[in-house]
Amino acid sequence: MKTINLIINIFASALLISLIAACGNNKSFHISGEIEGLGTRNLKFYYYDGNAVRVGVASALNSKFSFEGSSKKPTLLTITTAQRNILGRLVVENGDAIELKLNASDPTVMNVTGNKTSSDYARFLKANSDVLKSGNSDNINKAIENVVRNNTSKMFATVALLAHYDASRENSMADSLLKMIDPKARPAQITTGYATMLGRLHNEQMSEPVGNLTLLCDHDSLTTFRPSSASRTLLVFTEGISARKDSINRLVNSALKEKSAMKQAVVNISLDLDTASWKKALHEAPGRGLNLWLPGSVSSSRMKDFNINRLPHFVVVDSAGKRLYDGNSASEAISYFNKN
Repeated sequence: MKTINLIINIFASALLISLIAACGNNKSFHISGEIEGLGTRNLKFYYYDGNAVRVGVASALNSKFSFEGSSKKPTLLTITTAQRNILGRLVVENGDAIELKLNASDPTVMNVTGNKTSSDYARFLKANSDVLKSGNSDNINKAIENVVRNNTSKMFATVALLAHYDASRENSMADSLLKMIDPKARPAQITTGYATMLGRLHNEQMSEPVGNLTLLCDHDSLTTFRPSSASRTLLVFTEGISARKDSINRLVNSALKEKSAMKQAVVNISLDLDTASWKKALHEAPGRGLNLWLPGSVSSSRMKDFNINRLPHFVVVDSAGKRLYDGNSASEAISYFNKN
């Protein structure tokens, strides 16, 4: 009888402990993660909890980290370096115990357990890895359209649309795609919350000045770009011949033709994989301004300060390196470039 009572007491204690732990978990979410190639550095965690954008900080030691936050409803959390370079995104809510693996040099590599939407999103990243890494907005948008049309009841389709669709190309289509998704699969805390969080992240990014850049120029020698050399500078980041043809060159050329009291400069920075591709692109579609080449494409450590996720990308800076524009719209960049 004593043995039975002892067993009952042990079971009751274990049940009580598990209930207490469960109650505690329902007040927060927890992420245990590893980011291959990260090493030891600080991380930031941006998410909207229904009331405000929360920014958490954790240190990764030998690429491993742990983070705890709180959101009563599902929210889209973004993980960045201290310099705000995006490393990954996932959906979390209170009660989640997330196990996460990312790759510092490849944002399409993601393995996650503990949240079904995040797991679905990870499968989307894997299935569309090549097109997402291409940086080609038209191809990425087509892939997202296909995903949304075939997954209108799944929340990961909302995540894919918000995180990867280039609405500046087809704003009406972006709205149509969002409305296709079942309202339960596109909760306001994810849609409105993600936009609010992006605004916070963008404002922080804009506060970081652009410094000097020393890169290979088209005369096969190293050249240093200094923001102080002009009152206003337009930095144009492209990759591949097609990205430089026609539209971008026409916009840049027209911008330089406009009368301005400012000393203006254009710097074309190629992210082609090799100099042969870059030289071919310059020959077939020459652009005005200084032509530079950056080895390592978008994954280059030199590009972390720009947080480039797709191409073409445009940055307008003044003589102090202050960012006046940082984004993917050529027309907006030109507007800031010529604004007195």
